[in-house]
Amino acid sequence: MTEQGAKNFTLTLFSAMIVLGALGMSVAYILDPFQIFHSSWFVKDRYVSAHERFQNAGLIRRMLERDDCCDTVIIGTSHSQNFLPSYIDSAFKGHGTLQLSLPGPLMTEQEIMHRKASETDEIKRVIWDIHDPLAGENVRQPNDPKILQASPGKFFPLYLYDDSNLNDYLLLASADMPARFIDQLLRGKPYETYQSWYGKAKKFFAKGKELGESDTKFIIKKIPENNTYAFPNIDQVLIPAITSHPEQEFFIFFPPYSRHFYAVMTQEEFSQLMAMRIKLARDIEKYPNVRLFSFDDWAVTANLDNYKDQDGHYSEEISNKIIDSMAAGNGRLRASNVEANIRRLTTAVNAYIDGFESGPGKE
Repeated sequence: MTEQGAKNFTLTLFSAMIVLGALGMSVAYILDPFQIFHSSWFVKDRYVSAHERFQNAGLIRRMLERDDCCDTVIIGTSHSQNFLPSYIDSAFKGHGTLQLSLPGPLMTEQEIMHRKASETDEIKRVIWDIHDPLAGENVRQPNDPKILQASPGKFFPLYLYDDSNLNDYLLLASADMPARFIDQLLRGKPYETYQSWYGKAKKFFAKGKELGESDTKFIIKKIPENNTYAFPNIDQVLIPAITSHPEQEFFIFFPPYSRHFYAVMTQEEFSQLMAMRIKLARDIEKYPNVRLFSFDDWAVTANLDNYKDQDGHYSEEISNKIIDSMAAGNGRLRASNVEANIRRLTTAVNAYIDGFESGPGKE
């Protein structure tokens, strides 16, 4: 091949690559399974499950275009993924709810979701479930290499949540877009149940005895006395989110984890979580737009039939009870009653341990 022929071949090859790349990005734009750039041109009210960190960016954009959305946003973990937007609208007499919970999120991821949803100035109510992520000793950032190594499916697309729209087009270069479009067509869920895992996990419920017997290394709990822990996620993430939006009303709650969940904890783990509870209850006293709730002293937490696993994932009925309680103002946790709440919980956990031999998972 002559030198000129080689140049022509290289130029042709390069041009073909550009054309193919542009064609691929055009197809990705047309399909747009996460509905980042436009509402779906192929299916209505279908959203991609199991890729919430991408899909939620599209949800924020698309749902806020609707006339009935939104004055409420749900921020949190898998423990609020079964919260149905229509149920919250009814309980709080709202006019639209953004469901933005994530499975196993960092506090920083949750704060980013809240900040992005709040850009419209229409959000007036924030329902936020908290627990383990808030008790971390460090503020972990999205896409921390150690986190991605342990949980590679938790990559967070920061570029979809920043202030620039130009870098959003990076998503179009993903070869995964056609596969996610097929997911949207075949397995996509309507918005109302997009986040909910309860239907698929229902078969794991009502197996309290089996669940309880899988781990009976219980530790009798003492009333925590160590209050020297540091909670940077409260100081650097949650409180700034609250103070940045005084126009919003925050409903923050501790999920009703099972007593078994606490029974198998070490004393150190239990003490740290309770110390975090005390700090949060005291710190938010100065903010009139924040209400804190605790539901893990409910009687239903003694029955493992209400849970699908030892991580405390509860039934949809309990989810609805949480919503009803917060809307009615029941279960408030304040600086004045937080220590009594901890004493009740500690007593209940120890009673669960003492009575386990007479019926695993039940008092």
